[in-house]
Amino acid sequence: WSEEWSDAMVIVRAEYTAEDYRRQGRELVERYYKRWHPFNQTITVDLEKKVELELADGAEPVKVIGYIDRLARASDGWYEVHDYKTSRSLPTKADLEADPQLGFYALAVKAMWPDIPGVRLVWHYVTFGETLVVTPTEESLRGVRESLLVRIRAVRAATEFPPNVTRLCDWCEYKVVCPAWVHPLAVDAARRGGVLATLPDALDGVKLVDTLADLEDKKSALALE
Repeated sequence: WSEEWSDAMVIVRAEYTAEDYRRQGRELVERYYKRWHPFNQTITVDLEKKVELELADGAEPVKVIGYIDRLARASDGWYEVHDYKTSRSLPTKADLEADPQLGFYALAVKAMWPDIPGVRLVWHYVTFGETLVVTPTEESLRGVRESLLVRIRAVRAATEFPPNVTRLCDWCEYKVVCPAWVHPLAVDAARRGGVLATLPDALDGVKLVDTLADLEDKKSALALE
């Protein structure tokens, strides 16, 4: 922690400090270690295992790539896909059975090792010390495959790409060219360059949008009161 930590790290939750995260991380690792030591339940095949799956979609095949947190082999010969979550809520079994990420991993593992008897999906929710397991059926995996193809076709057919603004935007490499951020970034650049006051004509629209946004915030606040 001391070697990797720097002031460049961004803490997104205002109620937490760096020390809170360090302490929580230590507690989660200790809890996991105590539960699974001496770690002889399975044999780890690989960590951050890159898996690939080629899907036939018409004349042009599509390759889908993912990375498995931990791939393991159990004593019965089954392969297990282990995924580690720090979520603050637990999903239902139905949520897990519909999870497209690990469903894709199961398809990829079965394609890469066709002779194994089967694949189990294992979620470790380390915040709760809970481990949840789902054994996908052939029917459910067919559903995952078709769902992937539907998404791929939608991407290929898309002609409009509306932005989806979330807190992850702060880490996005395309923020500077994203239409959702053109106005905020332009205003920030103008203010830092000291040109906002010197270019009234060019930035009249920006000022109007700022004023409108401020009024909308005040209106929302009044409505809550």
